[in-house]
Formats: sequence, structure tokens, C-alpha cells
Amino acid sequence: MINEGVIILNKPAGYTSHDCVAIVRKWTGIKRVGHTGTLDPQATGVLTVCIGSAARITEYLDFDYKTYRCEIEFGRMTDTYDVWGADLPLDEKHSAAILELTEDKIREVLKSFKGHILQVPPKYSALKVNGKKLYEYARSGQDVDIKARNVDIAELEIDSIDLCNRKAVFTIKCSKGTYIRSICHDAGRLLGCGAVMSGLVRLESGACKIEDSISLDDLKNTKDLNAVIRRADFALQNMGKIEIPPYRSGWFLNGGALRPDEVEILEEPKIPEQDDFYCVYCNDDFLGVVIMKNGIYKPDKIFSKRTRSIRDENF
Repeated sequence: MINEGVIILNKPAGYTSHDCVAIVRKWTGIKRVGHTGTLDPQATGVLTVCIGSAARITEYLDFDYKTYRCEIEFGRMTDTYDVWGADLPLDEKHSAAILELTEDKIREVLKSFKGHILQVPPKYSALKVNGKKLYEYARSGQDVDIKARNVDIAELEIDSIDLCNRKAVFTIKCSKGTYIRSICHDAGRLLGCGAVMSGLVRLESGACKIEDSISLDDLKNTKDLNAVIRRADFALQNMGKIEIPPYRSGWFLNGGALRPDEVEILEEPKIPEQDDFYCVYCNDDFLGVVIMKNGIYKPDKIFSKRTRSIRDENF
């Protein structure tokens, strides 16, 4: 029976990411369960849940870009930058800007966020400042200096605009640490009318896509672990891949480094942030991850549970 790997969960609205982890932990009976990339309670979509030793891959997934479909509502402002926060008053300037809103203005402003930008996170967020989460400061009425951060908006496509209902839908691919709520808020500020996020679906998180996901209800009802848990390397598809011969597998599993002439490169890394990382395979068995340093493939993490006898025969 599989007791480690990843589940690509389609998180429903109304559940926190922690809620989903608790459900998976109870369903599998495995204590070591974690997730990569928190989704707000009202957001839905891809939540990669790592089980058992696969929880060790989470640091690698920090580099992955994520893709979202967002609905934005114009002519409204809240303290959380989304429709689930407390409404803030609009003035006459906001009202005038709403009347002057056009499709061209919306497209121009939203497209302006594409590329490397500086973004100020929402004050109602889990980002920590001096060891304390921002929403804890906000709830206690404390002011705190929130510094702008560099984020990368790799893609931004506008799917639809509904001027009658003052809404638009766009698809965005962005780097770690990007707050889609802040993009909505900043778009409203630039347009002069205010705006909030009114819906968010995560479509992709690195190699994990919504079409490969399972709903929470289906997960609760499944009786076959093997049908829903994938190997840890499924989530590491942006890394490179190398194959080693069986006679070197034992050496690697015991922490031995590999020379370039001992490996066959199957795939090169797909994103710059993981240029030096490769998954290691032997006869399709995922053994672990190496990092290329000074011309040598050095073990970074070992994942295989191959038998001791296989190791012994190589020494």
C-alpha cells in the first residue's frame, strides 16, 4: 500500500488549506501531511497535498509558478481587498470614475501588471513581519510598515469584461508571493473607481493542474489509495531528470555523489530557478534529487525505499 506521495486536491470554497490537510491526515491515517501554497478559504482549485516523506519536496515547489482565474469587481473597496471583507466608503471621485469605466481602460490597466512589478501585500494576510502575521496586526488595530516586494507576472490574459455588472475575468500566471487581491486593489486604484477580488480559482501549481485534481467529496469516498496518490516526483516535473545505471544506485542511496559520465541526462530543468536540480531515476524508480555543484551531481534528498539487498549487491 502507498503511504507517501502527493494528492492534487481541488479545494472547495469554505475550507482553509489547513482544514484540507487535516481531512487528508484523517483519511490516510498518516500524521506527516503538508501542503504547498496556501489558498484563502473562499478560493478554490489546486492544492498540492504532500504525504509522508513526500512532504520533504515542499521547499522545491516554492519555485513553481502558479496560474489563477480571477474575477474582479469594480466600484467597490474592502479592507481585505476581496468581497468577503468589510466595505469601505466610496467618494464622489470613485463614483465619477465608475461612470467613465470602459473596456479599453480596464484592459490597459490590467495589462500594465504584466512583468516584474513591486507589490504591497494586503494587511489582511498571513505574511509575517517581526514574527507576527499581518492580519494579527490588522485585527488588533496596529499599524505596521508593509514593504513592497518584487513579484513576476509571467502571463496575464483578460478572458471577459462585463461593464453592466462592473466585472471582468482574467487568467494570470505568477511567481511565489504574488497576491491576486492586491492586483485587484491596485487596478481599482489606478482606474480611480476601486476594485475587489470577487472570485479566485487556482488552475495550476507548477506541474499540478486542476484537470488532474480530485474533489474533497470524491477523496472522502474513494477506497483505493493508489488511485489518488501520485509519486512525489510527479510534482517535480520542472526539475531536470537523470538516469543512473543499477550498479551506481546503491552508491547514490548511501549518499554518494555522481560524476557526469555516470549519468544520462533525460531532461534539462524547465525553469531558471531550478537550473541545478535533477530528479534521479534507475529503471523508472525515483531515487531522489541531486544538485549540480562544481561539475558533480551531489545528493540533496533521498526518497527511494529500495531494499537493503539492492544496496548490498552494489558494494
